[in-house]
Amino acid sequence: MFESIKSIFYRPDFFRRQEFTGGQTLGFYSLSVLFLVVGLSLVIIPALWGVNRFFESARWEKEQGIITSLYPDDLILTLHNGLTTNQEDPVVIPFPEEWRNRQCNHKKQCKDTLPTNLLVFDAATELSRKSIAAHDTLILASETEIGMNNLHRGETRIFGLAEIQFDKKITITKNDFTYWVHRGADIMQTAVLFLMAVLPLCLFFAIWIGYIVYSLFGALVVWLAAHLRQHRLTYGQAYLSTLYLLPASFALTVVMSAMSFRIPLLFTLVLFLMALLNFEKKGNGQPEPLPKPVEIIDTPQRPA
Repeated sequence: MFESIKSIFYRPDFFRRQEFTGGQTLGFYSLSVLFLVVGLSLVIIPALWGVNRFFESARWEKEQGIITSLYPDDLILTLHNGLTTNQEDPVVIPFPEEWRNRQCNHKKQCKDTLPTNLLVFDAATELSRKSIAAHDTLILASETEIGMNNLHRGETRIFGLAEIQFDKKITITKNDFTYWVHRGADIMQTAVLFLMAVLPLCLFFAIWIGYIVYSLFGALVVWLAAHLRQHRLTYGQAYLSTLYLLPASFALTVVMSAMSFRIPLLFTLVLFLMALLNFEKKGNGQPEPLPKPVEIIDTPQRPA
């Protein structure tokens, strides 16, 4: 079995002869992509299933209670040519203490670096990084804009509400908010189950097409590696060779996905190294084998 696996990644004679056809290459490439999709699915689908199970857990029930309690009982939000409320400014929603403790326990943010408020609505305020900091909030909303602080990246994003067009006035009460929190969980579960069902097929076609296009560039990498090893390849030969050399980079992709990290250009570097490995330098430091000697057989001549 080890030899069979080794022959997929290391076969210099195969690449030296260059006897493979386009049909054979596409068949091998498609099989390689299939194995890559299986590997990625084994990483992604369990994670998606975990998301689905979360919405059925007691933890989500607790989160629902926290989220719905954030919305004041008598608050009415109206979205029509801007955002307005039925209360005096500012409307303040404090940052939940449960979320604050969780963030600190996970060492993402400490209590003293998290804002006091989760959301502040002040119709007349002018949104900027300074105004968000002055209100000591994660999200600051005015009648025409919403600004959000990204604590991890240290940046602020501001969105204009005038860009959102609605045909009619939208009013949100406490009951509406509670309904959509519960309804949103059901929609999310359905979406996750649908994604789990179609993910392998979508991944296959996306990866198959993506690396067919990538190999237009990868062929130049393989051609360069082969040239350094004193092999003269046409671009077409280098392209077909690239499709045969991708499995090592595919295996690396699965490992990196499982470990949740990425190194730029590592995929291409592995492709280059695999090409150097399989296109052995001609002679490889050993003398070329001598041709087999021709055996001369004396045949008796007939007397004249």
